[in-house]
Amino acid sequence: MVDALQRAHGWLRPTGCVLDAHPTAEPAYLEVQLAAGIVAVGRVNDIDGQAGPSSRHARADAALAEAVTRGWFAIEARAEFSFHRHADSVSEMRSHVQGKWKGAALDESALQRAATLRGSEPNARLWVREQVSIARLRPLEQPGTPPVMS
Repeated sequence: MVDALQRAHGWLRPTGCVLDAHPTAEPAYLEVQLAAGIVAVGRVNDIDGQAGPSSRHARADAALAEAVTRGWFAIEARAEFSFHRHADSVSEMRSHVQGKWKGAALDESALQRAATLRGSEPNARLWVREQVSIARLRPLEQPGTPPVMS
């Protein structure tokens, strides 16, 4: 990702910007929304510490920090938000995580608990919640110019 940010820096006009959005290294959680509130039933686990989502997302954070340190960009604004991936069933959520999230899995006991809770209320909703970081990066004209943080 550092290489991609270096290339982006070279392609941008001085008035341009890069918007970087990626999940944070914080684990994602399987949650069920009931009438009484939201119940966290488990988390998405890294199968392999080097290839799981938390590890990849931590490397994205490090790449962004490296691009700022090298003087390619200043961070003009940064925020975090929760992103929810909804599913109509526990089996659909299991299939989604297995098929789309390289190196990740949901714990079977958490999936069973989610199924039980979902079955307890007709309007219960199921999702995986993850934290996402978004930043607007301004290219610096000369590497080594001190970065600006907001």
